[in-house]
Amino acid sequence: MININRYKILIVDDSPSYIRAFGEEFRNEYDIHISTNGETALKVAEENMPDLILLDLKMQKMSGLEICAKLKDNPITKNIPIIFLAESLKDEEDVIKGLEIGGSDYIIKPFNLPILKARIKTHIDLKIKTEMIENLAYRDTLTSLYNRRKFEEMLEVEWKRAMRIKHPLSLLMLDIDNFKSYNASYGELAGDRCLTMIAKVLLSICRRITDLVSRYEGAKFAIILPHTDLDNAIIMAEKIRMSIKDLKLEHTMVKGVPYITVSIGVVSMIPEINTDYNLFVQLAQKALKEAKATGKNKVVYVKPAKKI
Repeated sequence: MININRYKILIVDDSPSYIRAFGEEFRNEYDIHISTNGETALKVAEENMPDLILLDLKMQKMSGLEICAKLKDNPITKNIPIIFLAESLKDEEDVIKGLEIGGSDYIIKPFNLPILKARIKTHIDLKIKTEMIENLAYRDTLTSLYNRRKFEEMLEVEWKRAMRIKHPLSLLMLDIDNFKSYNASYGELAGDRCLTMIAKVLLSICRRITDLVSRYEGAKFAIILPHTDLDNAIIMAEKIRMSIKDLKLEHTMVKGVPYITVSIGVVSMIPEINTDYNLFVQLAQKALKEAKATGKNKVVYVKPAKKI
């Protein structure tokens, strides 16, 4: 049984004896995933996102160096630390190449158990600390949502993932209606409270671990919804629109609804090879612009051409 509270290690080795030895030694401390070939290793790494990979240099068919290069070339797996397992000091040239293309460390077989345990702990601790620092850089200071930088990085990741597994990907672009006049009438402190309240609504609705809610810029938010088709993305957008309207944040300086409302642009598609996720964003912004131009407080969607 996988324990989500424990760190995960992927062991990639085509030697059954070493696989058994690693599994027996570390299963009580970590959640262990195993692979005996490169193709499976790449798939397991992307789907399970281990905290560390132990990678045999002398794999058959696809070498450890080739596996490492592919892992580092994939934006989903590029930050996972890799410890190479070398057969002997004669593998020194391959070890150096491995470290040059992104490996973190190496150890010689037969491994010294205390040393291997110490190196595993060191690299996992370093990864966690690095993620904590990066997390601060990826957060909007006011709302604590992810910022535009994180949005752009994760959209590329999810775009490539959806392209590979041929699943729909949806994007919502949301803007607070008449926010400039709200700030002018009620003051910037009230504007900040409005932004933080809307951020909480978005997080309360987009609750899947795969969903990403970000503050795109100013009073504009962007939401990435993996594994979500157009119909379900529209349902999500309407739920967000109504929930924000139901907050009844007073805004009496605008004719019509005397409360804060939002306009939302929606786009959804299954990405194809050589398609551009930047144009995907542009389509969502186009839908948002149409929602704003045709009365606000509404959801507008676009159906992209087969290729964008």
